[in-house]
Amino acid sequence: MRTKLKNPLCMRLIFLLFFIKGSQELVLCQACDFPPKINLVILTKNSPNSVVRSRFAEPETVPARVQKSLLSWQNNGYPFASFYFDSVRSDGSAADLTGRILPGPAILNGPVIIHGDSSLSPLLIARWIRFRKDEPFSVSAADRIPDLLESLPFSEQLRSSELEWFGNQAIVHVHLRKSGTNSLNGIIGFLPGQSAGRLMLTGNAEADFTNLLNRGFGLSLRWARFAASSQSLFLDLRAPALTYSGLSLSGQFELFRQDSLYFRQRTRAEIGIGAGGLWQIQFGLQSVNSSQNQPGIRIRQSAGSLVLGLSMESVSAGRIAPSRKFFHAAFLPGIKNIERDGFSTKTSQNEIRIQGAAPLWHPPGRFWLRGSLDLGFLNSESLTIADQFRIGGLRSFRGFNENQFFSSSHALMGIQPQVLLDQKLLFSLFAEGLMYQTELQWSGLNAYRYALGFGMGAELESGPNLIQVSIAGGIMKGLMPGFGSSKIHFGYVARF
Repeated sequence: MRTKLKNPLCMRLIFLLFFIKGSQELVLCQACDFPPKINLVILTKNSPNSVVRSRFAEPETVPARVQKSLLSWQNNGYPFASFYFDSVRSDGSAADLTGRILPGPAILNGPVIIHGDSSLSPLLIARWIRFRKDEPFSVSAADRIPDLLESLPFSEQLRSSELEWFGNQAIVHVHLRKSGTNSLNGIIGFLPGQSAGRLMLTGNAEADFTNLLNRGFGLSLRWARFAASSQSLFLDLRAPALTYSGLSLSGQFELFRQDSLYFRQRTRAEIGIGAGGLWQIQFGLQSVNSSQNQPGIRIRQSAGSLVLGLSMESVSAGRIAPSRKFFHAAFLPGIKNIERDGFSTKTSQNEIRIQGAAPLWHPPGRFWLRGSLDLGFLNSESLTIADQFRIGGLRSFRGFNENQFFSSSHALMGIQPQVLLDQKLLFSLFAEGLMYQTELQWSGLNAYRYALGFGMGAELESGPNLIQVSIAGGIMKGLMPGFGSSKIHFGYVARF
């Protein structure tokens, strides 16, 4: 027999507690004229002399207490456990209720069977949904399976998963199909080079592979170059769902150079523990080497820090999803060594970064109101420009160039009304405000500067591809809105 897995799984016992007093039936509820104190005793059917729970309780709390006792059985291998009241005694001031739990047959987790053309490893899916074979079956764990499958980044569900009872086993049937989760995107251009007659390659290119070796391993590559001698390279390797406890590993490597003056190399390794693609706690280490070369200034520094993070992403990026929510927070306490003019000093440095976006309002229909937030804060006795956050462009602050703003602390907030004109076409307006400080030392609130970006955009899904276009203008000190200063941000994602 198969049962569809829904949220929540319909295996809960609905309690209507009937008590016999003389020949009259009474239903236990707040309106009943029942003694104010109840001594509740719950026995197991298999061991009638074993008291599971005995305490004085308010009448209205009895159903919840019975449900809790019953769930302790249903979550430990007895999903068909049932409860009934055995006897009732009352003297007017207190009542003694005795109930019994009938455990039913013991059920173990069976295999996970995948239907469809996804070519995923059943072991990967079993780890992702926390369903370890031969462990006692848990109703609460089964309730979470639909949410975990919804967050699966490397496949899509054909239909709802099912639970099959076969002998003393619970078998999960998952219906998955291949989806365009791997992606290539970017824009490439050419600018006049520094030498006469030569062109310089510029632009942004990204590649994301989400299911290498059919084991869920992920690899992301990103390269960007928007000005002469200024480019960045980013590499991210991920290994999710390595164990049934949700353990994952990830590593990042980043290179950044700005106009041959600033150089930064960052390496990060993290261990994550969490619920599949939902909430995840992260621990790790980060190493940074950077330099700053200007007339009369030559600084080299190396830093090491801990990484303490929390993240959540409900839907994979790269598709139209106005309901998408994500949250990333990280705290990085560390120590760095600074070499300046032949002298070396050590100092502490702390970094805080919080980013998130979610729908704020969604009335019935096709309208969505989304909000976004990006907070960053650096604290150290000695900061360099290479340490600072970089903001600007399609992914952070529209209406301005890529990496136009360097900040030691900032708050970027956005509001975005969106209308889903069609399942494949999304139109939006947006306004984003940035409050930032460029000084390398804390200079108070008066040192903050302000900028505003606004415009409109559209996202179009064409087959497996996603096209993003934004037309935006910016306002800041020395820059007023105008057609000549408007920015066109173009993004193209090819999924396969």
